Amino acid sequence: MKLLAAPQTSRKKRVLAVLAVLTTGLLLFGPDDPAGTAAVVQSDAYASTTDTSGAAQTRRALEFPTRIAGDHEILQVFGGHSWYVAPPPVAIVQMAPPKPVAPPLPFAYLGRFVETGGKPVYYLVKGDRAYDVRVGETLDGTYTLDAEDNGRLLFTYLPLKERQSLGVGK
Repeated sequence: MKLLAAPQTSRKKRVLAVLAVLTTGLLLFGPDDPAGTAAVVQSDAYASTTDTSGAAQTRRALEFPTRIAGDHEILQVFGGHSWYVAPPPVAIVQMAPPKPVAPPLPFAYLGRFVETGGKPVYYLVKGDRAYDVRVGETLDGTYTLDAEDNGRLLFTYLPLKERQSLGVGK
């Protein structure tokens, strides 16, 4: 019995068809070990190349990264690649805390009274509370009236030792 073959079929095409059938058979009925299957596929690919430069290219093309999952080594054909570049670390500059500042003076000037031959008494108000103060006295334990100078009352904020003034006119 004579096999009928197409006259244009070349030997190369027949070899490729046989290799395709063998590869399909190995994939369908081959071992369950993915590493063993990859080794068989690689050995078939090496055998099919004839020139040395092609063999080197085939070897490079089949060298895929692998990853181990459980007891099996898995070939990563379509492994992901990230183009993310981490930004440079930000330099943290420790700044000194700002110097504390006294709050604005809470007093308003109402007037003054001078007895004959005595020290002047200044009348101040804070909210709904009125004060009669002489130079050198302390108000609410936080402010000291130091002096009167050119139409201004000079106070010292005691917690910070900071000087403040209140305009009273002349």
